[in-house]
Amino acid sequence: MLDKIDIAEYSGADINYYQDKKLDTLLLIWTDQNAKFHWEDNFEEKYRYIQALLDRNVDFKF
Repeated sequence: MLDKIDIAEYSGADINYYQDKKLDTLLLIWTDQNAKFHWEDNFEEKYRYIQALLDRNVDFKF
C-alpha cells in the first residue's frame, strides 16, 4: 500500500477532481513471456525494470 504522500505524487489530478471523496487506485502488474510475475522464481530479469512498481521505483515519475 502506498503512503498518502506517494498517492498525491501519482494521482494528483484525481485527488483534485474528486476532492474529499474516497478514491481507490489500481496498480496493474504484468508478467514476463513465461507468465511469471516479478516475485516468482525464474522471472526473466530483462523484464524487471520495464514496468514501474510504485512500491520500489521511488525515482519513477510519469
